[in-house]
Formats: sequence, structure tokens, C-alpha cells
Amino acid sequence: MDAVKSALQPITHNLPAPIRDLGVSIIGEKCYRALILDIDHENTECVKLAISKGLGIGIIAASSIVKVPQILKLVNSQSASGVSFLSYLLETSSYLISLAYNVRNGFPFSTFGETALILGQNVIICGLVLNYSGKQGMAALFVAALAASAATLFAPNLVDMQTLAYLQAGAGVLGVASKVPQIAAIWQQGGTGQLSAFAVFNYLIGSLSRIFTTLQEVDDKLILYGFIAGFALNLVLAAQMVYYWNAPSAKAKGKQKEKMPIAAPAAKKAQPPNISVNGGLNGNPNGANGHGNGNGVSPQTQKRPNILYIMADQLAAPLLKMYNDKSQILTPNLDKLASRSVQFDSAYCPSPLCAPSRMSMITGLLPVKIGAYDNAAQIGSDVPTYAHYLRLQGYHTVLAGKMHFVGDQLHGYETRLTSDIYPGDFGWVVNWDQPDTRLEWYHNASSILQAGVCVRSNQLDYDEEVMYRAKQYMYDHVREGPDARPFCLTVSLTHPHDPYTIEQKYWDLYEGVDIELPKVRIPKEDQDPHSKRLMKVCDLWDEEFSDEQIKRARRAYYGAVSYVDDCVGKLLDVLKQCRLDDNTIIIFSGDHGDMLGERGLWYKMSYFESSVRVPLLVSYPQQFQPRRVTQNVSTLDILPTMCDLVGTKPVRELPMDGVSLLPHLQGREGHDTVFAEYTGEGTVSPLMMIKRGPWKYIICPADGSQLFNLESDPLELHDLAKSLKKKQALSAELSAEDKGVQKIFEAFEAEAHERWDFKRITEDVLYSQRKRRLVWGALRKGHFTSWDYNPQDDGREKYIRSHIPLDDLERRARYPAVDAYGRETGSVKVDQAGSHGQ
Repeated sequence: MDAVKSALQPITHNLPAPIRDLGVSIIGEKCYRALILDIDHENTECVKLAISKGLGIGIIAASSIVKVPQILKLVNSQSASGVSFLSYLLETSSYLISLAYNVRNGFPFSTFGETALILGQNVIICGLVLNYSGKQGMAALFVAALAASAATLFAPNLVDMQTLAYLQAGAGVLGVASKVPQIAAIWQQGGTGQLSAFAVFNYLIGSLSRIFTTLQEVDDKLILYGFIAGFALNLVLAAQMVYYWNAPSAKAKGKQKEKMPIAAPAAKKAQPPNISVNGGLNGNPNGANGHGNGNGVSPQTQKRPNILYIMADQLAAPLLKMYNDKSQILTPNLDKLASRSVQFDSAYCPSPLCAPSRMSMITGLLPVKIGAYDNAAQIGSDVPTYAHYLRLQGYHTVLAGKMHFVGDQLHGYETRLTSDIYPGDFGWVVNWDQPDTRLEWYHNASSILQAGVCVRSNQLDYDEEVMYRAKQYMYDHVREGPDARPFCLTVSLTHPHDPYTIEQKYWDLYEGVDIELPKVRIPKEDQDPHSKRLMKVCDLWDEEFSDEQIKRARRAYYGAVSYVDDCVGKLLDVLKQCRLDDNTIIIFSGDHGDMLGERGLWYKMSYFESSVRVPLLVSYPQQFQPRRVTQNVSTLDILPTMCDLVGTKPVRELPMDGVSLLPHLQGREGHDTVFAEYTGEGTVSPLMMIKRGPWKYIICPADGSQLFNLESDPLELHDLAKSLKKKQALSAELSAEDKGVQKIFEAFEAEAHERWDFKRITEDVLYSQRKRRLVWGALRKGHFTSWDYNPQDDGREKYIRSHIPLDDLERRARYPAVDAYGRETGSVKVDQAGSHGQ
């Protein structure tokens, strides 16, 4: 030892002044001399002090990054799953009080420095947890309250030392209590979610070290007892981390489980492929189709979001409260959803008719391109849909409700929970060869004349089944356990589609309400050519509805919309009950609107706002700040948007008319143009629309063109193309404003004729109609084979059955799973009552 001293002392006695001063400031003059200059390691008091100081400095250094992994986990996952805000709130409050207590007592920084550093990181974590829980406003309030509290605690004239000592005693309790919600959250969820193991084990080591440093340097029992209690609970947290790290996600019984989706017992789990659909490897897209930038949710994210896509049928956006503050329709659930969504104020359908609109929506392609000419047209099974793209990414694609498929009844959906409400065959094919002939299945005046209350309707039968199946699917999904694939569940309701009838409960919502009459009434002889034809096709030309008849029809429609709103509320309630709401993207939209008497028109099939404009909401507050988007978008855009949301891209070598909404969702500049095509009943040649900015341009070779400026003329009363034509016929001098309109109109005309070959499209439509009429006539002769979908509902694979594996029965028995005493657990750990016996 003497030899070591002799070798070291020439060095320790000649250390640079800054190093000497630093050492003295840390361990004091006395211990510096004993340990550094004299190298006296038998001086127990100074050795303990040095160890304490070293631990303190180490703790402070570690604390500068201890919460960084937790912050990164939250940011990367975009999820607050498994992290208790209450726990962090209590801990942050405790640290703030302790920081003030230590500073104002003049204790050495080495004994409390980490308190300040962890406090700052906790503030960031609390803000992130609130943000990813959809409570952005609360995050700002939290920071403001914290700043006010800090100013108060550090002000001697506001809080004296005696009061601060009491607060420090309470801070110890808060610090201990802060661990309890986190321990409970892990216990209930059966896993540690986004909780950082690095932070947990650092806390354990840090709290143990702090017991030692406090004993050596600070004679304060309040602080010591707080560290001892904190260490005990940190030990519990660390034990949970170890247990759930190694434990299986479901109850292990010494044998391999056979996993089966509950909703479709026979279906095998598909695994995501190792290639991206656009040629990139390992799910990494190497290019785009010009639709969005691919900054959506990564498919490699540990917990990918589910998608719940809710559709309504014939729901007119201009009549809804979210778009019209004077609306009389009661939609509290949709209004609440809109408040936490990106809301699109100018969303349009690609065709104002059920099947063409829906076929375009699922494929991202305009109707003519895929042959979706009318409600009896089929699209090829080789046309990719969003269901195909999401299945490639490992999603379970599920359809409950209407989609109006003809022929192929799946088009990429892995599971279909219900049949369709309308026929899946050629029975509703249009006949342009006999344009003046009304076919028996066309709309007629009966929906208006017979409007009112019903006890039951086939539409209620249908939507009630859709709701039951959709809710049951979510209940089944959550009981599959943590290994379940993410889902894309499309729930498509048939309400508020005519006939205008609804049950008493929803009719009574509007008792005493003076139902608003249509704003615009146009005499029949003044209607545009297409509107005149629609009135005749729908058997309305010879009808003169009274105000009372109109009000009854609108009241029933209002009730049907409120019914849809109730359905939306029920779906969102189940999502929340199943604890799926924080990790599910919600999309709400429709296939087209309903004129509901505006301009004397009913139903759809035109490009006026009530017919062609649809609601569109995208809700995922964890990633997209709620806002309103005024630019023109289309339900065509849903496919490329869904691709972006799950981290893939449409194949760029294949056609795509839709444009991703991701820039709009992220608050960046996005597109502002939509196109629409109509070739169904009520027209005799292709009817097309372009909507760009405030301008709406409509063209049909049989009827001519129309041009409206919705900014100055929201009710579409002034056809600017018609006005220009009149002035030109009278050789009237055009004003500067007229010349500006004329330039815009001519540009639209040129664009339309460049985009659409009207002669070829007409020939293609007629060719398709003739083929389908012939085939349909033949299929109705002799034995008829239905193309309608018949969903599987095998009672032998439900409830309690002897051949179903016991582990599966226990998963299904109850959600959430409980322990032997009825306390919630994150997974099945003991036999669940009622799982396999009486």
C-alpha cells in the first residue's frame, strides 16, 4: 500500500487547479486531503461520503436520459397504451415539491439533482400521454398549472418553510402513491404496453442509491422515508416488468394453443407478406403513385391501428348539424365524433348512385374505368380494392352491411358478416335503348306519399342485423388476445335511404318541430333537361306534393338520420368498452345524398349539392389534430388514404384516380379537385362533373353544360353557362366579370373533352347494358341460382362446444378476463367461470 501511495502522491499533489477545486467542492477540504492527498482509504467517514457523492453524480447523469426511452416509445408508437397519466401526474407533483424543498433548504445538488432533470422529462411525457389520448387541450392546461405551482412553491412570501415541510411530507406520500396507478394499470392490462423497462430499472437502482446518499449527506427523515417507500414500490414495478416480459400473452397450460378468429372459426390467420405491394422489400415502399407522401402509420409499428369505417346510405351532408348549424336533425353522436375528427366540408361521391359510388370508393377508380355503370353492373374480381391492400398488410378485412356488389360478393374482404340488402345480380340493369320506359324497380312517388311511422321495415330488419354482427365482431376480436391481427371493419348501414319511414321512437324526436320546407322550389317547366328527365323517371312529374306531405317525408328522413346517429354511438361505445378506442382510426362517410324535395327533386342521381355531397370524417386524435378541411375531396380518396394509414402505397404501375388525404389530415396543403361520372337511370348519355375550388362544372352531351360558383351561389340558382349562352345569343356585350367566367367555362369544356371520350363511353355503356339484359333474361328461365351472399353462421362453432379447445373457450368466456377473485387481468390466468362447465 505504501508503494501505491508513493507512486500516486506525486500525481495527486500536482493535479491542475480546476480539478483540485472540483474535488474539494464535491467532498470538502477535509476529505479531499484524506482521500486524494494522503490517500488514506481507512478514513471510513470520507470513503462513505465519496461513495455517496459518486452515486449522486451517477444518478444525476443517468437521470438526464432516464426517461428518454419512454419518450421515444410514446413518439414512435403514437400510443399511450400501458402508461398511466395519473401515475406521472402524481410523480411530477411530488418532484416539484421536493425540488422546491431541497433548493430552499440549501441541500447539496448531488443529493437531489435528478429531481429537476426527471421533472422536466415527466412534463414532456405527461404532455405526450394527453396528446395521444386525444386530450390536446388538457396538455396545455397541465403545463400552465404546473408553471403556476412552481412559481408559488419557490416564492418565500407565498409559501413559508414550515408549510413547505408539510408539503414535503405529502410529496413523499404522492411519490409513493404515484406508483400505485401504474402497478394497477399493468395488472389490469396484463402487460406493460409502452412502459419503458430502462426507466423502471433505473428508478429501482436510483431509489436504492438515494437511500444510501440520504443517510450519508442529509439528515432529513422526510426525504429518507420517501426514498424507502419509493424503492419498495419500484421493486414491485420491476417485478411486474420481468414477469410480463417473460410470461405468455395468454394462459399457458403446457401445450401449444390453436388460435382461431372467433367470428370466422374456419379461417386461418394470414401473415403479412415480406414484400410491399409496390415492389419494395420488407414492407418498405420505394415509390408512390403521386398520392400522399407515405408518412402514415408504419406497418412495422408494434401495435398497428385498427380501422372502423362506418357508412350511411343516402345521407345528405348539407342537412347535417356538423355542416349546417341551422339543421333540425338531432345527431349528438356524429357531432361529438366530428369535434375530434378531421372534418371535410367539401367531400363528394364519385357517382350519385349507390353501386357505382361504392365500387369507385373501394377501388379508388372512377366508375367508367371499371365498368360500374349502374346498380346492376359488376366489376372484375381482379380490380384491387382497399380490402386487398390491407389484407396484404396483415389486416383482417371485414364487411358488415350493404356494399351493392354484383357477382363477386367479397372483392377482397376476408370475412363478410351479413348478406346485402339489395340483389347481387343483373336484375336492375338500365336500358338506354328505351329511355322513355319506366322500369318497375325505379324510384317512384310512393316513398313520399306513404311517408310516416312504421313498427318495422325490411330496412330496420337489415340494419339491426348489421349492428348485431358488427358489435359481436368487436367483442369476439378483443377476446382473441394480444396476438389478434388488426382489423379493418366496414359497417355499412342502409338508413336513411328511402322509403321515408321510421319507428315511433325516432319519429317522436321531432314532435312539435316545424319541419323546414325545401329552400329552393323550381317550376317544372323551368327545370334543366336532366332534372326534368329525373322527375319523369322517378314518376314525380305528375305529382304535386302538399307542404304537409313534404314535411312528413322529411320528418321520417330526419328520424332515420337520428337512427343512424344512434347506431354510430353504439358502435363507438362498444369500441370503448373493448378498450379499442385509443388504437382505432374511425372513418365516417356515405355513398351519396338525397335531394329531399330541394328544387322539386327527390332521391339522388344529380350533381346538385344535396345529392352529390357526402359527410366525411377521419378521427385519430393521437396522430391527426381535429380540424376542418375546405378543399374538395372525394370518397375515391379513401383507398390511397387507407394505404397511407397502414404504411403502404397503391401499386404505381396500376391506375389510380383517388388521391391520398394524408396531407389534409396532417394540416398540409392537399388537392382541391374532384371528378364524378354518372351513367345510370335518368340520363341517356354520360353525365360528368368537375368540382374545383368554388366552381362546379357539369356536362352531358344530351343536355349541354352547366357552371355554378358555390361561393357566391351556394343554392345553385344561377347557371353561369346558361347566362353566358343567353347573352351571346342576344349579342350583348360581356362585362369583365362575364369574360372571366367565360374563360373559366371554356377551360372546363376543353378539360372535359380531353378527359372523356363521350361517344366511346356511350357505346361501352350500351354494349354492357345489352349483354346484361340478355344474360339476365336467360338466367331467369328454368332453375334460378342466386348470386346473393349467404354469410356463414355455424352454431356448431359458437358458445360452449366439447370439441373447441379449452383455452379458446376460456378466452371467449368473459371480457375482460379476471383472476380467481374477480379482479381484472390482462389475459386468462385461471379458469373463467362458465367457460366449459355448468
